[in-house]
Amino acid sequence: MAIASTDQQDQLIALKQLLQFENTNPNYPDLIEMTDFPTPMLKITLELALKNRFLVIDYEQPNGKITKRRLYLLNFFNRQATWYAAIFDFDSGKQQTLQVDQIQAVQIDPQPLMTEKQVNLLLKESRPKTNLVVRLGKSAISKFKQSHLPALSLSYLDPFEQTAVFSDFVDIDNHVAIKAYAEWLLFLGDDVTIVTMPDVIRKVIREKLEKWN
Repeated sequence: MAIASTDQQDQLIALKQLLQFENTNPNYPDLIEMTDFPTPMLKITLELALKNRFLVIDYEQPNGKITKRRLYLLNFFNRQATWYAAIFDFDSGKQQTLQVDQIQAVQIDPQPLMTEKQVNLLLKESRPKTNLVVRLGKSAISKFKQSHLPALSLSYLDPFEQTAVFSDFVDIDNHVAIKAYAEWLLFLGDDVTIVTMPDVIRKVIREKLEKWN
């Protein structure tokens, strides 16, 4: 940072906010290095987002249909060697996740529908209440650092970082997300204490454990 110009320093700070790697703590998104080889569209979209986060994209749906999306880019993150974009979608009025390699074209929105401040306010107001709270011991913390959802971060409960807690909202109607969350919680191991958990996740975990009996 010290040898960079003022403009370069501003861009590095923006990069920290835009790029989140698989083990990035969203509260401290320090950008260290990029060792993978992402889709070329990541570089194109990133360069535009450094100038303006209000974008218009052509996005390929799973059925092959191309749709035009007006959005505000929140950040990019990497999950299992795939790059995703977290966005606020103006058509739905909700935060969504898009696969970067499905973006076919991108440009800066010449007439944004609202200001950045208004977007952040909408995101804050629409954020759902947490329905999952988990306490972690030392072993589970280590596994959490190995693999976790990009939006999650730990709140440590002691100065030596031997115990921690995280909270999240899990859509109980999204069966794919529930299955993935159950498998990840099992990966954390025995050094966890469930404070709050939707019954549907608890049921899936029990069903998985019964297969080993």
